[in-house]
Amino acid sequence: MTVDQHQRPVLLSLDGHGFYVLRYTAVPEPDRTRINFELVDPETAGGASVEVLADPKLIQDLNKFNSSNVTGRVFLVWVDSSKGEVAWQVRKASENEAC
Repeated sequence: MTVDQHQRPVLLSLDGHGFYVLRYTAVPEPDRTRINFELVDPETAGGASVEVLADPKLIQDLNKFNSSNVTGRVFLVWVDSSKGEVAWQVRKASENEAC
């Protein structure tokens, strides 16, 4: 799914480095969902991608967020590759944040 960064931005932190999510795809597996994120680095404009195995609830929440009409919120994903942990949260977008 393509992300509308102006209306419903999705940001991903990979080991502490922040990226904008351009697109994502998901493939269900028995206990997890394999999600591929296409990313852009806001500092360099360079592209990247990351694949994570996560709780299926992540993709459900992400799809719900992207399908909603709500604006003024940002979907945040944190990936800690050393621990194999993925967390996410929807927050109110700050007026002085660049999204």
